[in-house]
Amino acid sequence: MRVIYTPTRVLALLHTTDHDRALDTAEKYHKYVRSLLGDQHRDTALAEGYLAVAKTHKGATEAALEHFKSAAAILAASASGTDDDEAAGPSNFEADRRYILEN
Repeated sequence: MRVIYTPTRVLALLHTTDHDRALDTAEKYHKYVRSLLGDQHRDTALAEGYLAVAKTHKGATEAALEHFKSAAAILAASASGTDDDEAAGPSNFEADRRYILEN
């Protein structure tokens, strides 16, 4: 069975309080997206934001804050329309961006 690493899976694991697997999934998802798109892409920032959320749930607040700062800078720039890439879809991106920035 192949496991697919996605934000939806991270959130599902967090909601079932399986924080260890949520963090593992978030780390693998971030690593995968970063290897495909690079550090400055908005989808990489979303993945890093979900990694920050998972680390927060595990109690690693200092590490989570560093990931959040990095992600927030890119997500804020993407919100102002500086990124023309619509890979995540505009509505999905906005919902994910809002979730990361508000949590």
